Amino acid sequence: MEVVPGRGGEVGTPPPPIGAGWQRMNGSSLQDRAPASLRDRTYRSHVLDRLAEYCCELLGVDQSCVYVREPGSHSGTLVASCGLGERGAETPNGDLIDLVLALGEPVVVTRGNDTAQLSTWGSTGVTDAHAAAPIMSDGVIRGALSVSAGQPTHRFAPRDLRILCELADFAAAALDHEEVPAELERLAHTHVEALASSIAVGEGYTTREAKRVVELAVRVGEACGLAPIQLLELEFAARVRDVGKIGIPDTVLRNPGPLDRDGWKLVRSHPVWSAETLGHTPGLEAVASVVQFHHERWDGSGYPDGLERDRIPLPSRIVLACEAFVAMTAERPYRPALSGDRALVELRACAGSQFDPDVVEALIGVVESESSV
Repeated sequence: MEVVPGRGGEVGTPPPPIGAGWQRMNGSSLQDRAPASLRDRTYRSHVLDRLAEYCCELLGVDQSCVYVREPGSHSGTLVASCGLGERGAETPNGDLIDLVLALGEPVVVTRGNDTAQLSTWGSTGVTDAHAAAPIMSDGVIRGALSVSAGQPTHRFAPRDLRILCELADFAAAALDHEEVPAELERLAHTHVEALASSIAVGEGYTTREAKRVVELAVRVGEACGLAPIQLLELEFAARVRDVGKIGIPDTVLRNPGPLDRDGWKLVRSHPVWSAETLGHTPGLEAVASVVQFHHERWDGSGYPDGLERDRIPLPSRIVLACEAFVAMTAERPYRPALSGDRALVELRACAGSQFDPDVVEALIGVVESESSV
């Protein structure tokens, strides 16, 4: 058994590719395959059910389950699963889930280690490889997401653990929303599909930074008067804006120096690739448009189409400004982080050229309101 520090240490060798599972998912809607009882559940239950299915598909495993820890409890209660158990079953003391809940870190159990205490992994007994990650919200451990594989040679690679941890983060977001309006739920049903693509990118952008972009984008969108459905589309777009970078080599994405002509051409193509990926997901057409144009600049010097001013969708202008602010205030290997005040000065200096002036003022208002609390 191994506790994985920092959500993603290397464990064993990579399992088989997961691309086939992703192709199968795109060919048949999980919403169509789900029974009516699942479709009628709350947003939380529906998303967690689908999340469990996606874990199996994406990671090529046999079993997946989501456990939630109620306040005051040391154990988790099974609330969603794929290929395992029934809802409402509590995990006993000593189980892998309890260990994850206690440690707050991912845990991997492989064949040959002592797994005698893992007694709740189905009636067929313990399988050969297990991994679990904590579901955390605001520093509180809310539950755990676990997967199991029965192949004797299966090992969980760093990418698998990164995907598992990212999906655990999405589960945390779902736990914070018991009910949503039906119109918003329609889009939420497809969000995991887009998220599942984006989490494989691994560009070195921290989870905290990614969440900060989303948080700021929504608040700026509110300040700019976007309607509720537009705010949801904006939130999705901010989360998955760089999904197209999955096709760019790491040597380009992680290059700290200036890119050559070919590398820059690849980078400039990612908004279009992102939009194409999202455009294949029913219900995310508007999100795809936001993503496609989030590198366009107010003066027309951006990419991919050189749009300017109001020809650029307002949500795209918002994402661009919020992403720039978060990037400036984050430390990079090639430069120190700017202070929030200094980053706001830079934003204002570029208003009217790179950024929409109204969006910049809205963003400044949001950031300043945070510092005054």
